[in-house]
Amino acid sequence: MTMLVGDQDLTLSEIYQSVADLFIEHPQIREAFDSIDEHVLRARFTGRAKSLLITGGSGVGKSSLLDWYYKSNFKELITETHSYRNMLSSSIPRPASISFLVEQLLRDIGDMYYNKGTLDNKLSRLPYYLEQTGVEVILLDEFQHFLNLEDNRVVKKTAEWFYSFFDKVNIPVILFGIEEAEVILEKFEPLRDMVTDKVVIKPFGFDTVEEREQFCHLLTEFDKRLPFEKHSSLSDETMAKRMFDASNGNIATIHYLITEATLLAAKEDDNSIRLRHLAQAYEKDGFANLGKGNPFCD
Repeated sequence: MTMLVGDQDLTLSEIYQSVADLFIEHPQIREAFDSIDEHVLRARFTGRAKSLLITGGSGVGKSSLLDWYYKSNFKELITETHSYRNMLSSSIPRPASISFLVEQLLRDIGDMYYNKGTLDNKLSRLPYYLEQTGVEVILLDEFQHFLNLEDNRVVKKTAEWFYSFFDKVNIPVILFGIEEAEVILEKFEPLRDMVTDKVVIKPFGFDTVEEREQFCHLLTEFDKRLPFEKHSSLSDETMAKRMFDASNGNIATIHYLITEATLLAAKEDDNSIRLRHLAQAYEKDGFANLGKGNPFCD
């Protein structure tokens, strides 16, 4: 089954993917993006690297921010003898042992033999590759993995190595993690000294006029990008309230509902999202089982 969108005949799969891949910039994400830029520029012009911690609950857009910053700024040059790249994007593994973490970083910087050699050999290769490739910033996800699951204690040995590594390479590290990750800074002073700035990304609100305006603007931006001839009126007052009640302002939930509703509308060959499509999307993911009714049902 296909659907004519503009002058393109798209399959349902292509329609679904086009909406699933949408990224909507909003003020909190823009602020965090600019904060990363500031840390990179400060290190470049002063020669002193500082770290930034970006936290937020599940689904608020941390991973989308990381991907957006990386795709917007990543530069790479490969010659016959050298490979240059301006940034490294990686994540802290679990368990967060020194060995697993350094292997992860080596692999993501392009070392084909990331798991070969002794630990000391790997530890010496990492700063060498960072210097040789010209990395100016490290984006590091899953900061909360520095905590043990069993006892919520900091993996001290790895944290100590990471701090000394950061001090040695003098490259800004942008850390991403859930809000609970902040306890790591409370429990381990060296990392607290390393992280000079923090940004918290929160779900959208709906209590004040400004919060409602920002939320409706987000819905309008989604609406403008949907593959339909007509707007779906997602930001209308009543619909926006329904959407907020369904999502609690969580952008991942909003995105999911709109994506699923788009697919349902496309299957019916409809020219916009209807209320029934959102009601079905809401039920589909089991949200209705969380102790509240379906906000899209009259």
